[in-house]
Amino acid sequence: APAQLLKNGNPIFINGSPVALALPDPRPNLNDLDLGYLKAMRQALLAAALTAILLALALGMIIGERINGRLSRLTSAIQAMQEGNLYQRVEEYSRDEIGLLANAFNQMSSELAEMHDALHQSNSQIKMQAKQLKELSIHDELTGLFNRRYADEQGACLFTEAINNSQSFTVAIGDIDFFKKIKDGYSHATGDEVLRRVADILQEHVREGDVLARYGGEEFVLILPQTALLLAAALCE
Repeated sequence: APAQLLKNGNPIFINGSPVALALPDPRPNLNDLDLGYLKAMRQALLAAALTAILLALALGMIIGERINGRLSRLTSAIQAMQEGNLYQRVEEYSRDEIGLLANAFNQMSSELAEMHDALHQSNSQIKMQAKQLKELSIHDELTGLFNRRYADEQGACLFTEAINNSQSFTVAIGDIDFFKKIKDGYSHATGDEVLRRVADILQEHVREGDVLARYGGEEFVLILPQTALLLAAALCE
């Protein structure tokens, strides 16, 4: 044995005399049973490693499929919002990043939908008010007929159209005889009722396309486009 190895040896004594040296050897002293056990361990560890890899792959595919499905639902909801369906909800009960993202998306979608509904309602109300204002601006409040301003505007447009197209155009103006006596003798309320009754009679006999307006006081104007004088006179009668 090498001297260095002998130097590290431990003497073995029998009856007080050294008979041998116990030399350290780092190599394991394995018998056949030990070798068989180690072989079985190696095979078991290899099988466990392969099983773990397969499980990891399967689990990764399952988790990836779940994540893909969750992201697909979120993507579909976003696309629906882009198409104008602002109120979308993605059901998500997890507390991971995708769950937090889905919750934030749901809150944003709800707020946008509420804002859109409020804006739509406000816009509808504005349109309705604008329509009402327009109706008030072109109609006489007492009789419901068009007022003088509308008659002037429409008359000018229809007159220009008649001139450009070489068409007949007639305007008739009339008032209620002795209307002042009616108001003085029967009150202004009765005079108002007479104006309404006369307006109703006129309205019943005008044609589609004619413009009938209260021109002021007890005066009424009737604009008859594409109407010659004789036909207009017959209509007035």
